[in-house]
Amino acid sequence: MNKQRSEIAHVDLDAYFVAVEQRDFPELQGKPVIVGGSPESRSVVSSCSYEAREKGIHSGMSMKKAHALLPEAIFRRPRFDEYRKTSVEIMKFFCEYAPGVQQMSIDEAFLDFQNTRYLYDDLLVVLKKLQERLLSQFGLSCSIGLAPSHYFAKLASDFDKPYGFVHIEPDTEKSFVNRLSIENIWGLGKQSLKRLSIYEIRTVQDLKKISPQNLSVILGKSYAQYIGAVLEGEPPHSFTRSSIERSTSVEETFPQDLQTGDAVRAGLLSLAQKLSGRLNADHHISSVIVLKVRFKDFSTFTVQKTIFQQHLHTQKIYETAVGLFKKRWKTFDPIRLMGIAAKRLQNESQLVPDMFETNKDTALRKIDKTALDLKNKYGNVSLRPARTFSLYAKDTKKKNISKKTDS
Repeated sequence: MNKQRSEIAHVDLDAYFVAVEQRDFPELQGKPVIVGGSPESRSVVSSCSYEAREKGIHSGMSMKKAHALLPEAIFRRPRFDEYRKTSVEIMKFFCEYAPGVQQMSIDEAFLDFQNTRYLYDDLLVVLKKLQERLLSQFGLSCSIGLAPSHYFAKLASDFDKPYGFVHIEPDTEKSFVNRLSIENIWGLGKQSLKRLSIYEIRTVQDLKKISPQNLSVILGKSYAQYIGAVLEGEPPHSFTRSSIERSTSVEETFPQDLQTGDAVRAGLLSLAQKLSGRLNADHHISSVIVLKVRFKDFSTFTVQKTIFQQHLHTQKIYETAVGLFKKRWKTFDPIRLMGIAAKRLQNESQLVPDMFETNKDTALRKIDKTALDLKNKYGNVSLRPARTFSLYAKDTKKKNISKKTDS
């Protein structure tokens, strides 16, 4: 009888954006490098080298704070086109090894080796070879987690970065959780950690001392059940295939807070165009749109909608996002950041013909494709709707978004 083995791997590229910069510009290697917008802007750190992390820099920190904390760091503007291009090549590389590759983001993927004993006798050897080839062929390091489930493979890949390789054997998940810090439990966000710290719950052992009833009071019933499953070494019931579906997103921290309906619509149009371009470039279709809004006080909210039309164009994404905003907020405080995501991604070859698509939809998709073709042909050419120019004009008067004034 064959011994049970772990067959789900999670591969996570280490400090991906910075790693690409250091690969392409060797003079950056071994130095504190920060990728993001201008330190004078309100943008945040997209990625930072491990040398910068040792000095307290982390992703999501404001560029202004990062510059104040580490002014001697090397600041680089992101080259998203290069990151996406390299990511596509790496995902194809993963397909040489695993029959099932589920890309989670630009820099991570699950590799499914279930039912592959006839191909691979020892997955540890196979994955170590993958890790070594990735470094030699692409000049990039990765961390790998191998486990019986997606959830624990994700935990494992994050346990020993960078260039780590952690194997969780079947029936050892519970003992592995005991080695984690509470911050490493995937699914516990900043707010949940903050609430736990109020009750002086800072370690896995502290969590185990709390009764399910009390944990429900602190975090809510669903989160308490989620944590309870993890502590027992079980993938959380809420962590299903749908919770690891592929998605892509764009977001922007604006030069000035958005305070008018016109400014919000201009911001959403700009984001919709960028997201449509990304979907077209990657040949993806989607049927779920998610809107993210962060206000001046940093409070952040998301709303989403499932739509029938899977092959999205800029106007469809824009109209959906505006509809979500108007439904959720009749009036609003100044907005610092907005983002739009497309979820449930599939390759466009899987598109079911849409009998409800109009000639207008077809024409609008052709416009998006033309814009993408021009960008591919001429490089940095940028076609932007005229309405989006208002994003960079100061406007302090608050209005209601439902009151449409643009044409």
